Amino acid sequence: MKANFIFFISLVYIACASSIKMPTEKNLVVAKFKWEDSNLEQLQRGYKLFTTNCGGCHGIPEPNNHTNKEWETIVPQMSKVSKLNDNESLDILKFIISAKTDTTKI
Repeated sequence: MKANFIFFISLVYIACASSIKMPTEKNLVVAKFKWEDSNLEQLQRGYKLFTTNCGGCHGIPEPNNHTNKEWETIVPQMSKVSKLNDNESLDILKFIISAKTDTTKI
């Protein structure tokens, strides 16, 4: 029974993680609406930091789970907990906002 539960949780984790993709030029277009100086390397760093640091403690939240304003509060708070610097925090924020697909939560 315990093995089935662990297997199920593993599948859920993989399913959630796989819905968040490495950013592309499409994400960059979105990021540039808010941050004109954005580049793809920043978004890719943000993706890696987001998936490794956030996912390492509590699972990877979906970008659509919060509004941009909520993310602008959450990311700096969690970055302090993870001991990330301001540039790393901004890269994560840029990635999250560029990865959102639900335009009703902007």
